[in-house]
Amino acid sequence: MGNVNMKLTFESRLEILPALGKAIRGICSCMIHDGLLLYQIELCLIEAVSNVISHAYRNEAGHQIEVDVSIDRTLAVFTVIDTGLRNTKILKKEFIFDPQDINNLPESGMGLHIMFSIMDEVSFIEEQGKNITILKKLLNSTHCKQ
Repeated sequence: MGNVNMKLTFESRLEILPALGKAIRGICSCMIHDGLLLYQIELCLIEAVSNVISHAYRNEAGHQIEVDVSIDRTLAVFTVIDTGLRNTKILKKEFIFDPQDINNLPESGMGLHIMFSIMDEVSFIEEQGKNITILKKLLNSTHCKQ
């Protein structure tokens, strides 16, 4: 199979997240056969979009979110685009906590920690009034369908 390139556009509602997760998993499964990796990618995209809905759009429905998906045999790139409020806190990549100390885990920011832990590259850009989150995952022959 050749490259996969798709664009999903949907409204800023938390109720859409399960459908988004299934759509992302379905799109990615065209190229990726590693079940754990499919789950991890789905989780990262759900976290990224959830952050947009909760923080950029402050849980207000009716705003547009776009997710662009591009996958080839070596790289999966997911671009989340919104026009909500810019959250400068997400630019900070340091997460200092002891994961073994479950009584003192941070109450927020874990989604970002998950994204930075799973993805090979996570970046945040502001361009022409748009917030752009880019998630990249390197793929190898064990991940991809032949």
